[in-house]
Amino acid sequence: PLRYLVEIDAIDILPKLFGEIFTPPAVIRELQIPHFPEHVRAWAHAPPAWLRIESPSQVLPISKALHPGEAAAIALALQKNADRILLDDQQVIPAVERLAAQQGLPLRARGTLALLAIAAELRHVNLAFALDRLVHHTRFRATPALTQPFFNPAAGLRQLSASARALL
Repeated sequence: PLRYLVEIDAIDILPKLFGEIFTPPAVIRELQIPHFPEHVRAWAHAPPAWLRIESPSQVLPISKALHPGEAAAIALALQKNADRILLDDQQVIPAVERLAAQQGLPLRARGTLALLAIAAELRHVNLAFALDRLVHHTRFRATPALTQPFFNPAAGLRQLSASARALL
């Protein structure tokens, strides 16, 4: 989610929603890869003060489904007994939540769409504008079934609004 929030100029919702955010150096290194947009790389070179960069004491094994940044972020979240982790990979999220549950931790994953919906509920972002930029001006990938409720406020946002605070 960091990459996409930077790309759509909505990164400032994170401290408004959560205060401090922790991320491992591996995520910052990934954001500096040359194929990312220049403003994402620039942001990663000089991250804001609310973004705490910290290495986990142990890193999870890397696999085809789990790249180094995700593995380090998950390890850091588990190490800090965090109750939230920012992840967009729908294939990874269930495994992360199962791993946390096995360790007795309440870790829940939240993705870019949920973060934007929560921020819109709290009036920190214009949801229609942010979603348009996310879907049409970035490489964000999501199925229509996942994005459609967010583009149909009459149907989806009302239901989402009722549970937005619980998502935090």
